[in-house]
Amino acid sequence: MIEVFKTDVTNCDDAKWLIDQLHKTFDHYLANFDLEDCDSILRVEYSNGIVDAEAIINFLAERGFYAEVLPDDFQSAINFDTHFSVVQNPNLSDFSEK
Repeated sequence: MIEVFKTDVTNCDDAKWLIDQLHKTFDHYLANFDLEDCDSILRVEYSNGIVDAEAIINFLAERGFYAEVLPDDFQSAINFDTHFSVVQNPNLSDFSEK
């Protein structure tokens, strides 16, 4: 499962440090930041179960950072928009058969 969080992390060094600390504390999770996103997204994946969102939020809070879970409908909208823009891109649909 993947859980996506909105955070207030804006500094690349902070993000790297937090990822390192997250992986040491939650060694079964894979995590990464997308600081280019307006919500400074933190993605946490656990292939064998559910991500403990409350533990991640508390983990960041203990280190002086804010995080909140982004609702599933927000993720669905992102996935739909990405798919829709690829489908609608005229450059991608302009294939010629040989």
